[in-house]
Amino acid sequence: ANAEYAEMKEQISKLPPLIQYETLQRLKEENKATNRGVFAAVRDNPDDYSALQIRNYLKTQAINSHIDAVRKGLAGTNTVIRDDGSSVPAKRIVSDNTTEYVLYQTEEG
Repeated sequence: ANAEYAEMKEQISKLPPLIQYETLQRLKEENKATNRGVFAAVRDNPDDYSALQIRNYLKTQAINSHIDAVRKGLAGTNTVIRDDGSSVPAKRIVSDNTTEYVLYQTEEG
């Protein structure tokens, strides 16, 4: 499963940042849906279940890490990705090595 994602990651990285983000979000949701069925199939075998949990955790962490990297890259391009997946224009106000303050307009104004 992780080798499969490694191949996909290479292809996804060639896409524009916003498309990368959307693709990774879809991949994350598909992964959740797929895992439900796979976990149900091995629920009676504790060793297989545990091995599957570890593989799933590693794959999910890799996807989340990639999503975070894309999100940070988009923040540098004056775009912010909100929790709902939509993007809005933004302006970086100030930042340091650990914190970044970005100004963007919400629907409320």
